[in-house]
Amino acid sequence: MFTTDSFMNAEVTYREGRVRRGLTTRRELAAAKRSAKTSDPR
Repeated sequence: MFTTDSFMNAEVTYREGRVRRGLTTRRELAAAKRSAKTSDPR
């Protein structure tokens, strides 16, 4: 059985990991779009 503290700590760690991964993916997509626009001859 979880104690409240350890459960909350696990939940926070899990969410932080997901958020960081999401932000990284968005940043990478934005960078890819920017480079695609730059290299697009039109």
